Amino acid sequence: MLRLVNKIGFLMKILVSYIKINYLRALEYRADFLMAFVATTFYTIGYVAFLGAILGQVPSVSGWNFDRMLTLFAVSQMVVYLSWSLFRFSLSSFSEDVRNGDLDAVLKLPIDARFVISFKKHNTDLLLPLSMAVIILIYSLRNTVVTIPSLFIFILLFICGFIIFYNLLFAFTSLSFWLIEGRDLAVLFEEIFSYSRYPAAVFPKVLSILFSVFFPVLLIVYVPVSGLLNMFDWKLTIWSVAMVFLTWFLSQKIWQAGLRHYSSASS
Repeated sequence: MLRLVNKIGFLMKILVSYIKINYLRALEYRADFLMAFVATTFYTIGYVAFLGAILGQVPSVSGWNFDRMLTLFAVSQMVVYLSWSLFRFSLSSFSEDVRNGDLDAVLKLPIDARFVISFKKHNTDLLLPLSMAVIILIYSLRNTVVTIPSLFIFILLFICGFIIFYNLLFAFTSLSFWLIEGRDLAVLFEEIFSYSRYPAAVFPKVLSILFSVFFPVLLIVYVPVSGLLNMFDWKLTIWSVAMVFLTWFLSQKIWQAGLRHYSSASS
């Protein structure tokens, strides 16, 4: 147990160092902060206008009114911006590292290779859009009674969903060991994740099961938001916690199989 604690502490120190390095590097291009904020602001305004146009014609969609749909959108944006800030930017270059043989240098380091691949690069440009998503979330809850238990459940399920998101993305990225152009996998993942902005009730039963079990994007956004809006479901909560471990196991197996394939291919 002590060994595990020491290992986690060591990795956290490395993570802090990576964040400092990437932050200092980003300060050299300060205009990127503004450009990222402008681009995401236009996207946000466009999507909110789209929601307003649709829900201006009907009172709700499957029981979800404008405020609730806005909450889903805000949380999905928080996941997107937070992931880009922590690991998604780093994983986006993984396919090139494999194709160019640059992964060799990472595997020689006395640090867990998966950790380095996931967190060596950070996109600090999205910190302002992340703050904007939080503000939208707060605004969307103006007519909702948020209790301490529901807030606690939301935070717990949001963390579970975020870990599931990372595990799924890492599993998709690890398939780059077998594919020439791994960037297409990231595009596919983003397309699948886009469905997380909608409530489960709008999907047919088959798709609802698909997005809860095989591609569990509903667990990333919909389930945490349901807990926040006092629509708590114990079954989905237990399944979310279980999927944290299941997706980790899956991503780790794909990663290890990929490393064996990579080693044999370069030997």
